[in-house]
Order: sequence, then C-alpha cells, then structure tokens
Amino acid sequence: MLTQAEFETLINDPEKVIDGDITWTQERSPRSGFRVEILSPAGYPLFLKGSYNPIIVALSYHIITAPATDPVRVWEQFCQEAKIHHNGRMDTPPPTQLDLFL
Repeated sequence: MLTQAEFETLINDPEKVIDGDITWTQERSPRSGFRVEILSPAGYPLFLKGSYNPIIVALSYHIITAPATDPVRVWEQFCQEAKIHHNGRMDTPPPTQLDLFL
C-alpha cells in the first residue's frame, strides 16, 4: 500500500496519461461504467473507474492504486482514503472455478 506521501506525489504528478479511448459499458441497468489504466512514470498500478446512473443522476470517478487482483488491498486503500475505520476484516474472495467456464 502507498504511504500518504507517495499517494500525494502520484496524484500530483502531471505526467500521468490515459492512453486510448474510454468506453462506457452497461453494468447493471441503468448503471454504466468503465475502468482504464493510468500510466505514470512512477510505475505504480493505477486505474480510474467511472460509474454513471442517469436515473438518480449519480456520476463518480475513483482512482485505485492497488492492483485489482488484490481486493483486500483495494478495500484497505479505499478505507484509508475515505477515512473509514473498518473494525473487522475483509476476507479474500473465494477461488474461481475456471473449469466451470471451459
């Protein structure tokens, strides 16, 4: 996980870039969303997630610096940035049974 100083340096870095088009996809009706990688000279895994719900007129963009392959680290980062104290633990998701999809 990034320290606060590393996070602020990364956020304030003017050389970050999103390379390519952003396409909204239908998530759960009526919500649409997207997820794109942000490239940075620091090389941290950095993503931007957008969500839009026209029914309740809600739009949000979230920056994620922990890799999406590590849901627990993403949760910890979210709690830290949102200043949420989680008095408990988040278990890792159950393993995917990929053979069911073959």
